[in-house]
Amino acid sequence: MTTKFDYIPAIYKVQIVNKSKNLKKDQLEKVVKAINKQLERDFYSAWALIAKCSIAPVSRSVDDFDRGGVIFLVDQVSDDALGYHDVIKKNGVAYGYVFLDVSKELDENWSVTLSHEVLELVLNKHVNQYALGKHPKESRMVFHWFEACDAVQDQSYAIDRVRVSDFVHPAWFTPYSEVNLRNNQLDNVKSFSLADGGYQGFYDPAHGRDDNYFADSRAMARYDIKAQLDLNRRRMRALDFTKGISYDSEDSFSIGWRDSGLSVGENNFGNRKK
Repeated sequence: MTTKFDYIPAIYKVQIVNKSKNLKKDQLEKVVKAINKQLERDFYSAWALIAKCSIAPVSRSVDDFDRGGVIFLVDQVSDDALGYHDVIKKNGVAYGYVFLDVSKELDENWSVTLSHEVLELVLNKHVNQYALGKHPKESRMVFHWFEACDAVQDQSYAIDRVRVSDFVHPAWFTPYSEVNLRNNQLDNVKSFSLADGGYQGFYDPAHGRDDNYFADSRAMARYDIKAQLDLNRRRMRALDFTKGISYDSEDSFSIGWRDSGLSVGENNFGNRKK
């Protein structure tokens, strides 16, 4: 029995719509179960955010989504799949995509891709949060993207024999290392630093645009694949927010690293946690 003094925490619900013709129901159920365990056991412990995934009926219309988040699983990139973006954004529902052909091209298990998208959607639903921190190369401050997995995107771990994405903890977004706190779930990077294969974006107020830095050539290649296909959830949201605004370079959102002068793996923080 509850009273008016009882606190019932809100659960952020992420619905998974399986539009793939290749993924079987039992495969998806196993992965969603593992991701829910990750959300409840690992992500909640780090971020104190309560979220849960469920599988939505394939027949459900996109117009039915009016709250929470939704992620579409699709076999390959197509105009039909990208068309969901226009409908969902009008409803104000946070959204994401997992394209199985892109996961394959990235040499990444689709379960890791799905975990990555779920965690980032829960942490930064509308891609409009940033954390103040040092520029990776220069002695000034910038606003780092508040993303859960990009910095450690090439790392994963197993839950019930399902691979899920590594993710950063709140301490990662600090300029120093706190005693007895992890910076990421696998506990192997420093604050504002990158694991092998990772990258991090930031908004640079000095130039009025987004930019990126990369741990290595693999991270850059992964980013290029997504940038060429315009599949980045942040990019799509950013273009919504910035219609009518001109930038120094038309590439500033998709391939800003080409204009920044940053080299692969070049940042002030160092990568591996000692």
